[in-house]
Amino acid sequence: MLYPDSLAIHGIYDPLSLAVASHALSPSRRFDLEWKRSAALRMWFLLPGGNSRDLDILEETVERAEELVREVGEVVDGVWDGAKVAEARNLKRFLEGRRDAVKGTVDFGGDTICGQ
Repeated sequence: MLYPDSLAIHGIYDPLSLAVASHALSPSRRFDLEWKRSAALRMWFLLPGGNSRDLDILEETVERAEELVREVGEVVDGVWDGAKVAEARNLKRFLEGRRDAVKGTVDFGGDTICGQ
């Protein structure tokens, strides 16, 4: 259900942010870039996918979140960062809930606008 004031967000900014995030997370992008080693920045780039209503995009986003949980759970230089693991797991649970919510919706051929 969409509110009238949110139509620009869902119609313009959601697809734009998803396109930027998809490009940044693309396997063809260089993984030697510093930001791709940052769990926090990678989580930030997963959020637009979690905002999608497309199940394929949501499934891919959940898979990327699962990968992130595995990677941040590794011991690096003898250090295990439990806070990063907890944040990645929280994001994964959020994305799974979002995916499951979208799976449970019925498509009526368009969005319902509140008050109409």
